[in-house]
This record gives sequence, C-alpha cells and structure tokens, in this order.
Amino acid sequence: MGANRSNPSPFWSTGATERGRWARSRAFTLIDVLVTLSIVAVLIGLLMPSLALVRETARRVKCSANLRSIGLGLVLYAEENQGRIPFSFFAAGSPGRGDSAAHSELMHLRFDPTGSSGAGTTFLWDGLGLLFAHDYLNAGAVFYCPSHAGMHPYSRYAERFGPATGRIIGNFQYRGSGPNGSKLLSDIEPRASALVADGMRTILDYNHKIGCNVLSADLAVRWVSDADGSISSLLASDEASVDPTNIADAWEELDNSRK
Repeated sequence: MGANRSNPSPFWSTGATERGRWARSRAFTLIDVLVTLSIVAVLIGLLMPSLALVRETARRVKCSANLRSIGLGLVLYAEENQGRIPFSFFAAGSPGRGDSAAHSELMHLRFDPTGSSGAGTTFLWDGLGLLFAHDYLNAGAVFYCPSHAGMHPYSRYAERFGPATGRIIGNFQYRGSGPNGSKLLSDIEPRASALVADGMRTILDYNHKIGCNVLSADLAVRWVSDADGSISSLLASDEASVDPTNIADAWEELDNSRK
C-alpha cells in the first residue's frame, strides 16, 4: 500500500499529462485575440449603418407626431378664430408684404418687429408660435424635429418658451396661407396642398436630407421622399443666399408630390 502511494501508477501520470496538454491547447494566443477583435470590428462596421437607419427612422416618426400635434392645434385655433389659420407677419398678403407665395422668415415663432432687439424690445408671437401663445399647444419641443442638425435646435430656445423673452425660430416651415391665397382653413384648395413642412430656409434647416414630413391642409401628415434632390437642390446653402422664390418653388414641389 505504501509503495503504491509513493509511486503513482503510470495510468494517473498519463492522465495528468493529458490534462496539461488539453489545458494548453485551450489557451488563447495573441493571434487568436487579434483575429477575434478584427471580426468584432468588422461586424460593428456592418451594423453601424443599420443602427443609424433605425435611429433616423425613430426620429422621423417623432417628427411626424409633432406635425400631427401642430395640425390638431391648427384646427383648434381655426375653430376659435373664424376659421382662420394663424396669422403671420411674414406671409404673403399680410400688411406690408407682397404676393410672394412663401417668405423665408416663416420659421419664426416669435420675432422682434422693430429689428432692434435692444433692451425693452417687445417680441411678438407669430405664425405657428400663436398656437403656443394661446395654449393650443403647451410644449415648445413640439415645434422641433429631433433630426435637426442646423442652427436652431430646441435646446437653443427652450428657456424662451417660459417667462423669458427673445426671438424663437422653430424647425418647421409654415406657409401662412394656401396656394390659392386663402387663410381660411376650410377654403384652402387643393385640400392636399402642403401647409407645414420641414424647415426650408437653408439646407441646414432641411431636417431629414432625404425627404421631409409634410402637413397638408386636409390635416394629413405624409412623408415625401427627396431621393433625387428635387426639393433640397432648391434650398439656400447658407443664410446669405436665402431666396424666398426658391422656397415658393419648394412648396410647389411638395404640392405636386401628392398628385
């Protein structure tokens, strides 16, 4: 018995040796780690565009929901204002304005009518901003698209929707009237005409780049694809080159997209 304990049998010795070889064969080498990391990097690279598309789709849905809320606000406003849509100082046919089908300043929610913006300036709510001023919509964020990457994110103006004052610019372009010039919601013809859309003052205001959400006078919200750039190509590249005529042409493109 003692001899057996001091001199393990060849069977147990062989088993230990085999276990050692098995353990060494299971260990990761540096090459294994590098190959694994390379595969993970490739997979991440393949998945990133898909994840970005999913995020943009979610933002597009949120943008559409905001437009639906604005549409509801327009109906409530019209019901209590003799059928009229919100007045805009910048819209065609307003006092001091010409007959341009769309003015470039119609992204304003509140502005300084004197242009001075000095101490004691009184800022006026305008256009879609009247929906907030008169409590038809009570959240400033509804006027902003989560895909916006330009100069007018909600974070820039959030505090101004409270007691603070100052200019406010949203992310949506307001038409101010129908293509037939009517400011009565029920009289805008054709009913499928675009009334509110993603910002079109400059290309930076065009929130989704490959298309835009549109609220029609019949209060339907639809997605208009712009894969061929027929709309975005009309927009100014920067503030210095803004042309209201181009925005009028963009409205016409949106109207034609429904035909």
